[in-house]
Amino acid sequence: MEESATVELNSSPAPRPRTPVVVAHVLGVSLLLLLQSPATYLAHGFLGAWATATGTVLCAAAIIAGLAKLLLPKREQGKTAKSFMLSAWVLAALVLIGQWTVTQADKSISPSPAAALVTVEAPIKDHRPTPGQTNADKVLRPEAKALGTAAGAYIGSHEYIIAFKKTPCGYAMKEHVRSADDVRLIEIAPLVPQSALVRSYIGQEHRKWLVAAWEAVADMIKQARLEYDPNTTCGVVAGSLAGVRARAKVEWEQALAIYSSLP
Repeated sequence: MEESATVELNSSPAPRPRTPVVVAHVLGVSLLLLLQSPATYLAHGFLGAWATATGTVLCAAAIIAGLAKLLLPKREQGKTAKSFMLSAWVLAALVLIGQWTVTQADKSISPSPAAALVTVEAPIKDHRPTPGQTNADKVLRPEAKALGTAAGAYIGSHEYIIAFKKTPCGYAMKEHVRSADDVRLIEIAPLVPQSALVRSYIGQEHRKWLVAAWEAVADMIKQARLEYDPNTTCGVVAGSLAGVRARAKVEWEQALAIYSSLP
């Protein structure tokens, strides 16, 4: 009888975690995912980003737990819930590490918000042709670089507005603004020389603005909130961004006029 009882005791399945424990772990993972990077919240909205990350992590953890149940021996299948909880915590940590790593990498290669705005506001110098240069060398002149840089900044200024429209303050920007791709194809491409060098100038400058857009807009909103109420904050930032775009357009038109006047 004792041997039989021992066998029954040893063959009984491992105790499963109670439902409240699993629920507590799910809530813990959900709270952990509130620590996502600000750029993610700006891109997708607070609730959208949090719900997407939480749902993805929990679904992936459930899939892993299901595979564990299929692959593990029967005596180990009682650990399925533990596999789910452990997988959820690990996946949540990986999501956060990945997001913050990308955010830090973007910071290291992008200009600060102030630097980005200075890029637009800096006047383009009226360079004069160097004696001895021919018309074929036109794209090698400083005016060509100024043209490409100004064009890239004008395209990039639209990235700021697009980022702003995806924030809770987006309602304050009433003006319809073209996408950066439309600006490039409709307003820029027909007027700039078909030169790989000039296109590289445009692309490099546009890239700077694109990388800095989310952080710059978030910083502008944060700074404005220190001085204004929420509604006024949104209006002030919308006006500032409209001004940045207007100045960028003026600089682009000036650079184009200077380049077009070259012999």
